[in-house]
Amino acid sequence: MKKGLSLELVVEAAVEVADAEGLESVSMSRVAKQLDVSAMALYRHVATKDELVALMVDTALGPPPPPATGGGWREGLVYLAEAMRARLLEHPWTALAPVTGPPSSPNQLTWLDRVLHAMRDTGLDEAEQLFCALLLSTQVQSGVALAVTVNRNPSAAALAAGYSDFLDRATADGRLPEVRRLVRAGIFQGAEMDMSMETEFRFGLERILDGIEALVRVR
Repeated sequence: MKKGLSLELVVEAAVEVADAEGLESVSMSRVAKQLDVSAMALYRHVATKDELVALMVDTALGPPPPPATGGGWREGLVYLAEAMRARLLEHPWTALAPVTGPPSSPNQLTWLDRVLHAMRDTGLDEAEQLFCALLLSTQVQSGVALAVTVNRNPSAAALAAGYSDFLDRATADGRLPEVRRLVRAGIFQGAEMDMSMETEFRFGLERILDGIEALVRVR
């Protein structure tokens, strides 16, 4: 075994492989090659690939930023959601990693604690705060996962560019009247259709926060 090999070095090497080649390229043998050791040497530090991936995600996510100063709970949640999204986009493969359970790793739990702190004065009970925190996290992760999936699809850009014309043809026979109504309104073309992932993320985030705000008002 290579002298000085540690769990931290194994995870860092795995993150490097995922950043360069994608999560699908991460295997015990590939990480061992990255470290110039045998695959068996890795098992002294990590038992399975699933365990390794979980550690990779936690390492890539890192700790949350310092608490925001000023503003209310809504501003605090926007700040954290944007920070988490930025962190995941630095390592896009993290959004494609399988979710095997609730937050349990050190950094994930620290992010959860920070989100709960932002909501502590909302008047929501503990269960409601937890559900809101998980909903917010899911919105961020699913948005990044969608962006990564689309960006990895070579035909995605071409489809987006011709989407309005495609829908015009697909709805011409009248079988999809509601979609046709949007096509005729010009929603899917030009300046009327901002297909950026940033816009979609922002819209979804604001609607979730609107829902939380409505719940806060009745508490």
